Amino acid sequence: MMYQLDCSAHSTAQICCLGWGYNFLDVDAVKVNIHKLRGVSNLEDVTNLGSQAKPSDFPDLPTDLAFLDVENMMPKLSTLPAGGQDEFQTSQDLQNRFIRNVDETLQEKCDCTWIHAAYHLVLTGHCLPGVKDWLVDELGERGHKRWEKATGTGYENLRRLTHENLLPSLDRFSVLISRLRGLSRFQDANYALGLFTLELDNILDSVNTLQLMAHNILISTCSELQQFYAFSFWLRQEIENQATDPTSASAQEAAEKDTSVDYGNVLEYIQGAMKESKLLELLGNRDDHRPKWDLDAEGRSLYQLYKKEVSELNKGASAQKQLPGLDDLIAHLDKQCGLVFGRIAETQRRNVRFGPSIQVGQGVPDCMDMRMVSENDSNEEFVIYVALGPTNQRNLVKLFRVLLSLENGVSRTQYRECALIKFGHAYVQDIKFVDDETLMVALVEESCSRLLSINYKPDVLLVYTKIDLGSTDKDGVAWNANEKSIELCVTDLSQQKNALEHTKHVFRSGPSWTPEKLEINGRKGRRAACLLAQDRLHYRQYDLESAATTEAETLQPRTTSDVEMST
Repeated sequence: MMYQLDCSAHSTAQICCLGWGYNFLDVDAVKVNIHKLRGVSNLEDVTNLGSQAKPSDFPDLPTDLAFLDVENMMPKLSTLPAGGQDEFQTSQDLQNRFIRNVDETLQEKCDCTWIHAAYHLVLTGHCLPGVKDWLVDELGERGHKRWEKATGTGYENLRRLTHENLLPSLDRFSVLISRLRGLSRFQDANYALGLFTLELDNILDSVNTLQLMAHNILISTCSELQQFYAFSFWLRQEIENQATDPTSASAQEAAEKDTSVDYGNVLEYIQGAMKESKLLELLGNRDDHRPKWDLDAEGRSLYQLYKKEVSELNKGASAQKQLPGLDDLIAHLDKQCGLVFGRIAETQRRNVRFGPSIQVGQGVPDCMDMRMVSENDSNEEFVIYVALGPTNQRNLVKLFRVLLSLENGVSRTQYRECALIKFGHAYVQDIKFVDDETLMVALVEESCSRLLSINYKPDVLLVYTKIDLGSTDKDGVAWNANEKSIELCVTDLSQQKNALEHTKHVFRSGPSWTPEKLEINGRKGRRAACLLAQDRLHYRQYDLESAATTEAETLQPRTTSDVEMST
């Protein structure tokens, strides 16, 4: 089974990366539980059904520290707000430019500002001559549409980034840090990992501060957006009223529409967000000469301090120090996490003993993959397979088979074997291990491209030649000076007949379906292959499980034409 997507219709779109994500849920158990819930009509029955279930019926969630993706959360947090802050600041520029232009005119003619004139117009309905000229002749419907689109889009994008990106990331981050904090307090792992509860408490305090800031940003954004739309609706009616003859019938119709204006929100926006948005204070984009907080030297709960200052700000009071912005808090959190993660890495580095490394080739290969396999029931021996696509010989794949033994927790290399696969005039584009038996190779030929599946186990198709590890150099790298003189057994797949036995799929010629990158999901029951085309505009997904029943069966596409992918 195959899924294929095409984004060639979009000239700016390009696929840059492919990768399989892991789902640790036991899907079969979930399906069984869903099936049991059929016919259940009330909550009590669902509760009783859950209490009777066995532990094996529930999804098997990860419990090891190895599944904690803590450090990778920081780049997400650091890149999320930047675009929203800059875009919101840009969206305010057009409004500020309009206000500066009308202020110059009103100062000359009426000796007032736009804020006073607009407030006066909303309360009394009297439009000053300078305001009328600006509304009709300079702003007009076209300028109003630009104003509404720029400012409204800025608010909506900031609301979306905060609600859909920043808050969920902070929630996930707090869960991960809480798990580390639990390990530091209640487990003996804190000595092995180098964890300190006080440092993790400070990180959680910073995360709580960021969450409070994010919620305040979301509340202020929604409030100011509602006020702006009310102001925009009122402004559009005033432009129409001022451009219409008061004695005409259209003027009477416009007066009847006037009842739908939310004057409360209009006045709130004029004297509040239009003058100075509260979001500029929260985001840290405000021009302020007050001293900033020294986040490292406060020595108290940052959350409590920030909560108190924000409460005073909402009451209208001014703080002695400038509130830290979003960038300041994230930089502070990044510094805290860097110390914790660095200590964990250093502790783990001291606890690991590395044996001598093994050189499997010279230079950097164009493509490679590695897999560790347990070929017997013993937990003391493991085999590492390394597949290399040499740079100087693109039609060859070199496979290394290295046996490792464990003794008192220390691994030792027993022997090293090597095998070669030759593909004739075709060149190897990418190679990946599928499972403990199968290697998949993407080949490119002049007339077509192929996807081959090869059994890499010894004595099935490939013949491995044992290579002496030889001596060890001063850096602890095992090498063998006579490796080039050893005659390796070559498995020749250059003949058409030999290649067809292992061919899983044949691609048509052309850059749109010449494979560039191959990624494999080798999990049992969900094996799949994903190939990226050379033009980086197409990729296809193949279900390897659907072709596993028959060895001679090739992977067939689910559809015959590419599906356009929107960007």
